[in-house]
Amino acid sequence: MRTRKFNWELVVGVCGIALGLISLVFTYYQIELSKRHDRISVQPRITLAFHSDSKRGRYGWYLSNNGLGPAYFTGFKLFVDDEPIGSTALGGWKEVLTKLDLRGDCFSTSWTAPETSLSFGPEVDEPLIGLKTPISETCETEFTKLMTRLNRLKVQIDYQSIYGEPFQKIAQPTQLF
Repeated sequence: MRTRKFNWELVVGVCGIALGLISLVFTYYQIELSKRHDRISVQPRITLAFHSDSKRGRYGWYLSNNGLGPAYFTGFKLFVDDEPIGSTALGGWKEVLTKLDLRGDCFSTSWTAPETSLSFGPEVDEPLIGLKTPISETCETEFTKLMTRLNRLKVQIDYQSIYGEPFQKIAQPTQLF
């Protein structure tokens, strides 16, 4: 009777192939995890905040990006009483001010035009609507009226990350009085 000899070369070869396949799967998983981390780490985070700050001269609704990557704007829409504003002239702000029964000459307005971007960081913010300076008594009254009517106003901002991932921010300032 012949004794069989154990084939160590075959065992080592199969173990090597198995170890290589496990390493390949692990590497693929790590690459996908790294891609996901990279995308999340540069996502823009749009924030809208209402300021009434006499020390800094900031009166209005401000747009900022608190994320770590720039926000590339793709759309902007205003609503009054949940009705979309049809006008695109001046971003629709003229129609908004008319519907809210406010004087347009007291306010400066801006909007997010498509294919523009907003950098990230707390020091970078843009007013969507704010009081014009120098501030007159009439305009202070108009600003007070705006603040009492904020619950009627809403904005929708569509934007994307540097990777083209779409995001949407729908915001309504809270009533302050």
